[in-house]
Amino acid sequence: MITTKYKVTIEINDKTYVVNVKDPSGSEKIKLEKEAEDKLAPLKQRVEEEKKKAEIDAEIEELANALEINKELIKESKITDKLSLLLENKSLNKRIAELKKEKAGIKEIDIRLASDTLEKLNRYKFDLLISGDDKEALKTACESEGVSFTTLWEEISKEANKEYEKK
Repeated sequence: MITTKYKVTIEINDKTYVVNVKDPSGSEKIKLEKEAEDKLAPLKQRVEEEKKKAEIDAEIEELANALEINKELIKESKITDKLSLLLENKSLNKRIAELKKEKAGIKEIDIRLASDTLEKLNRYKFDLLISGDDKEALKTACESEGVSFTTLWEEISKEANKEYEKK
């Protein structure tokens, strides 16, 4: 199997690190996809919960509009018709309350969850695809200097693309 490696230089706080970056092999691609699937599952669940909240909001708005229409109809209706409209309003209000309670039980998406998930994936990718004498020193520098692995991968990708264009 043909693998491509790129030698890239990364500088953090005036210290230079030279590492090798390789394209993932078939088995490494599978590992990366599996890791991504595992790490992204909770995030996907939260996204589904956000969609559910949006659906609830739309239903609440629809019910609120029906309530407003009924209020206008009540003003213009005979006493015999008002009773059925008032009963309908009662059931609409009850449904709105149920939906609000359901919505309150759904957790908000935590942006940190998305950020942390991406960071963990990029750290895993670093461990899998980076090699060279400076690998551990670069990893330690990132951790001690607070450089995210997401930012590091952006830089590594830029440098690898430069190397690719040279070839």
